[in-house]
Parts: sequence; structure tokens; C-alpha cells
Amino acid sequence: MINRILLVEDDDDDALLFSDAMDEIPESLICERAHDGREAILILEANLPLPDVIFLDLNMPGMNGAEFIKQVKETASFDQIPIVVLSTSKLDSMNPIDARVSRFITKPDNLATLVRELQKILFEVKVRVR
Repeated sequence: MINRILLVEDDDDDALLFSDAMDEIPESLICERAHDGREAILILEANLPLPDVIFLDLNMPGMNGAEFIKQVKETASFDQIPIVVLSTSKLDSMNPIDARVSRFITKPDNLATLVRELQKILFEVKVRVR
């Protein structure tokens, strides 16, 4: 069962769209947001229950998405958390990290599309964690 989600996103508008999409999904989920990779690492290290899935933007100031993925996947206590890249970047630019992520989706520009994508992803993750 999925209970916790971590969104790593520096753009407030994209984070709001994600939050609105999560409100449309009829499950009780706790969604926490980090504004960059460094903040996300601090959240993971805070000994809170770990998230069941991480949604990650690639292009962020400070620690970007690729650096975050590298650090998470090299840390034994975090390396099994599925990471879904949610970015405007093209898949081609991810070659070094694409094998380390569970899924890549291009950021949709409307709520309905994002809700559909999130529902599919959350279902896939739920099936894996059973």
C-alpha cells in the first residue's frame, strides 16, 4: 500500500499542478515537497517513514535530479525507493540515469492528463510493493 509520496520540484506552479492532481486521486496519501535534491536528501535522512515513491524534476538549482538519483541509488537505505522522473527534459538527456529510475514522464500541461499519469504510476508502484 502506498502512503507517502515525496515530490522534488523547484517550480511552484508545477508543484501546485501536482498537488491539484493528487487531490483528484481518491486515496489518502501524504505528499511532502522538497524544493531541490539537497532538501530531499535531508527529508530522507530525517528518520521519518520513507516515501513509497519519489516524483523528481531533473532541472533544479543546487542538487539537480541526476545528482539526487545518483546519491539515492548509492545509499542502501534509500536505493529501493522507486523514482519517477517528472520533467520537461527529453529522455535522451537522461541516458546515464535512465536505468536507475522506475519511470519517466514528460510534465503534462493540464490537470486531467497529469491525474491519469499519476493514477497509472501509483497503481504500478502499489502492485510492486505488495
